[in-house]
Amino acid sequence: VGLACVGMIVWTLPHPFMIYVNQATARGVYQLLRLKFPTVIYLPEEDLVGVPSFLVEIICPCGGYYGMSLILSFLALYLWLFRHALRFPAALALVPVGVGLMWLLNLGRITTLVILGAWNSPWVNVDGFHSQAGWLAFLGVSLGLVAVAQHSRFLSVPETSSRATPERRAAAAYVAPLLAIVAVLMLGRIFSTGLDWLYPARVLAAGVLLWLGRKYYTDWHWTWSWSALALGVGVFLLWLALEPLAAGEPSGPSLGRTLASLPRSVAGCWLVWRMVGSVLTVPLAEELAFRGYLTRRLIDADFQRVPPDRVTAFACLASSVLFGVVHGRWLAGTLAGLAYAWAYARRGELADAVQAHAVTNALIAAYVLATGSWALWAS
Repeated sequence: VGLACVGMIVWTLPHPFMIYVNQATARGVYQLLRLKFPTVIYLPEEDLVGVPSFLVEIICPCGGYYGMSLILSFLALYLWLFRHALRFPAALALVPVGVGLMWLLNLGRITTLVILGAWNSPWVNVDGFHSQAGWLAFLGVSLGLVAVAQHSRFLSVPETSSRATPERRAAAAYVAPLLAIVAVLMLGRIFSTGLDWLYPARVLAAGVLLWLGRKYYTDWHWTWSWSALALGVGVFLLWLALEPLAAGEPSGPSLGRTLASLPRSVAGCWLVWRMVGSVLTVPLAEELAFRGYLTRRLIDADFQRVPPDRVTAFACLASSVLFGVVHGRWLAGTLAGLAYAWAYARRGELADAVQAHAVTNALIAAYVLATGSWALWAS
């Protein structure tokens, strides 16, 4: 809890440490660039570093400060949730290792950004690389440290470090499809401008993992639910009503222009993949991860033992807030998450939440195609 509080304070409040991290990052980038370029520019008073053809300003959020605080908060949550499976105080070593790795990877991210900018490569979206490489680093460090901790006898208790337990395999079946979607999304933003050419890979990756984990979903009862349909329509209307709060999505107009410039067959094929993902794989993957796993995992380490009638208001709210943050529209996303959680808890069927989510996404897809409001498909 203390580590989580420190992480949140570091994230939200200015602190002299932010300036020190920023300066250390700029100096590190300067030294790395000198290994490749004969002429390197470093203006510490202006926080500028780079080469004559491409300079970057390292403002505080980009200096590694936010990434370090984010991994600190994540590790605090992980250490708390899995405290019974970890060895203390040995497991606390994950904290300095994670913070250090995030800073080093951020150093590499900014250095690579300058190199890509200097090359002016047509295959890489420099802005996309800048925004997504940090998240890829965070995912890699966080998942890597968790894997090391769970397979190390030094960091975890013997009965949990020797083999993958059924609970872990079930957790992977519930979470892996969404992680695959997020990973491909980030890669797509690095190599695409406007239109995400890797979107079909999102659908295929999630589809393969859903198929591999299908035995963990056999207790679902797929019956038609009029309440789920009504709830999906309601969330759609709510999403549209709150869309002005998310106005200014930069990728919206760009997506529309790119589609208009493509041959009809190519644009049509991409749109089919986009609709399949929106209506099938995304609702399944997100409901498995947020309602099926996270909501119940916040109540019991063995989430499969948590029946719908034991789901608490706190667990629903916490998972819904994270659902909203992930979607970049925190208010609309949080309210939508709460609605889907209610759909799940009402009859005790996760399939109802999937149906409601699919209805919402299908209506959004129809609205986008009918009105050209491409910003609704920004992600």
